[in-house]
Amino acid sequence: FNTPIQQYVSFQNQYYAQEMQNYGMDNIRAIVSPQQFIETEVKPMMERNGFTFLSERKIPEILALIEEQKRKFGMPNIDFNFYSTEWINKDNVKALVNFGQLVLTQDPNLMGGQPMQVWNYQLDYLMAPKADFESYLKIAINTEKTKVDNKNWEKYQTQVNNYRQQQRTIEHQQRMRNNQAQFEQHQQRMRDNSAAQDASHARFMDNLRGTSTGTSYASSSSHSNFIDMIREEQNVSMDGQTFKVEAGAENYWMNSDGKYIKSNNTFYDPNRDGLYNNQPWNLTTKQN
Repeated sequence: FNTPIQQYVSFQNQYYAQEMQNYGMDNIRAIVSPQQFIETEVKPMMERNGFTFLSERKIPEILALIEEQKRKFGMPNIDFNFYSTEWINKDNVKALVNFGQLVLTQDPNLMGGQPMQVWNYQLDYLMAPKADFESYLKIAINTEKTKVDNKNWEKYQTQVNNYRQQQRTIEHQQRMRNNQAQFEQHQQRMRDNSAAQDASHARFMDNLRGTSTGTSYASSSSHSNFIDMIREEQNVSMDGQTFKVEAGAENYWMNSDGKYIKSNNTFYDPNRDGLYNNQPWNLTTKQN
């Protein structure tokens, strides 16, 4: 199982970073190394749940797969860091924690000459009794290497992502115009020595805010509370089955493959949305 993807923006110019924060960009964070992240965030959480650190773990098959994917999709300006650690608890349950970090270096010209990097991370967990751990890990690695994505799903994702990018571009350009106009008004007030308060700023560059993804999965009852805590999940039910989804939304629409759409709009229905109505979506029931 894994955590939602957390996404951040990192600026080299700290003054500029402060300005962006003032404009409403609330996911600014300097890039953290995998080792530092494990030490400061993963280790305390694992220890609170009874796990003790054992060692780092090299998984060359996954590293080779990452390089293959980078070549396949042509991502020269993207760095992907993968770091694995092993843990054990008093019940002889071993855990593998994988830290995956993607770092995208943006063209400075897009940000007025300011160097900027967009980065995100996700944690993947594998837990098994110590005696079965290696065999389960081998199965997991082989599954990752041999999985085949549905071509229709890839096409659908591309369509949705392109539409979202177009919308983000339009919104970004409008915010840039608004921010520029507000900045000029602020400068004029400074020249006039006006005592008027600064004009409020529209939120800036929503396309760079963090996003989260999640998939439904089943887990043993002995780890369910631990897993829910890690993933910040919500239980929902549909057709007599229970699914885990990322918490925080009012409504969850799900298709027959377990894919789901989050919405806080009471009147939204993906079955009437041109982006999603190529398949039926059912409204799930949230469980307390």
